Amino acid sequence: YAVAQARPSTLAKYRSLFKKHIIPAFGEVELSKIGVEDIQSLKAEKIGDGLAPRSVKQILGLIRQMLNHAIDGEYIRTTPAKKVKYPTIPKREMDCLSPSEVRLFLQHVPDKWYAFMLTAAVSGMRIGELLAMKWGNIDWNGGRYLVKENLTRKTQTHPKGLAQPK
Repeated sequence: YAVAQARPSTLAKYRSLFKKHIIPAFGEVELSKIGVEDIQSLKAEKIGDGLAPRSVKQILGLIRQMLNHAIDGEYIRTTPAKKVKYPTIPKREMDCLSPSEVRLFLQHVPDKWYAFMLTAAVSGMRIGELLAMKWGNIDWNGGRYLVKENLTRKTQTHPKGLAQPK
């Protein structure tokens, strides 16, 4: 299902989570035999192993998706995954450079990289969006740059290239 729906980078993340966490836990278990306790145990085990709460949430989200698709396919009637709460993800404060730190940084950037680093520092663009910048995406009349592409990483199943930005 995800192959047709997800970006290659997302698909690679899903495959990794399935291979490392979900298949070892449930690969030999019939879908109808997976219970709330089983999913709760997996959650507790992953948290106990020191896995980040965000990663545990992603694993639980994939299990929910998998079981929801099983409901759609009429393999099971209900999903026990709905009853397992996601772990709390602690809020982190962003550690951003101050304007004076940005000025100091830009003073030490080689001339050929100055425009790129200035754009990176002030635009809020992601690295893939910065690396995919093109002159043709500049709205000269409006005085703005239009983010139309994102440079993607090469994965085992997808070549490096341009994709739609988030």
